[in-house]
Amino acid sequence: MKGPNWQVKLAINSVGLFVTSIVTIIFAVTKFSDGAWVVLVVIPAIILFSLAIYKHYQNVANELRIDLSSFKPETNKVVTIVLVSGTHRVVHHTLSFAKSMSEDLIAVYVGFDDESIEKMEEKWEEWGTPCRLVVLKSQYRSVLEPLSRFIKLVEAKEPSNHIQIVIPQFIPKKWWHNLLHNQTALLLRFWLIRQKEVVITTVPYHLRK
Repeated sequence: MKGPNWQVKLAINSVGLFVTSIVTIIFAVTKFSDGAWVVLVVIPAIILFSLAIYKHYQNVANELRIDLSSFKPETNKVVTIVLVSGTHRVVHHTLSFAKSMSEDLIAVYVGFDDESIEKMEEKWEEWGTPCRLVVLKSQYRSVLEPLSRFIKLVEAKEPSNHIQIVIPQFIPKKWWHNLLHNQTALLLRFWLIRQKEVVITTVPYHLRK
C-alpha cells in the first residue's frame, strides 16, 4: 500500500540514485588508474556471490521440502557390513554394537596376500565365527577397490535394500596420536559418503593410554 506523498518520495529517491550513479561514474573514470577499478570489480563480484548463495539456499530448501500428507517414513531392509582389520578389542567392540542392531551381519576383511588371509580365517574360526566373514584380496594394497566391487555385488543382488557400512575407529587419548592412526578410516568415509544408498556408521573405541 502506497503512503501519502509517495510521488514526492519516489522523485527524491530517483534523483538521489541518479546523482549517486553520476558521482560513482566520475570517480571511477578519474580515479581508475589509482585503484578505483578494484571497487568496480569487487562490489559486483560480492553481489553475484551473494546471489549465488541465496539461490543455493533456495534450491536446497525446495529439494528438502516434502508434502506431509503423502511422504511417510518407510521400512527397508538394511544389509550391515562391518569392516574388520583383525581380531582385537576394537573389532570386538564394533561387532558387539552391530549385533545389537541386527543379527544378519557381514564382516569384510581385505587382505593383501594369501598368508594374511589364511591367518585371518583361522583366527576368525578360533573366535567362534561371530558372523559371516567375507575375505577380499587386494593385489595393489588398496582397500577401496575390492570394497567397491563387493558393495556393487551386494547392490546388484538386493537393489532395493540400504547398505550400512560400520567402520571401527579407536580414539587415542592424546590428540596428536590421531596423526598416526585412522587414516584409512578417514579415507573410507570420504569415499563412501558419495554413495547414495550407503549409510556410514563409525563406532569409536577410546584408548586408555
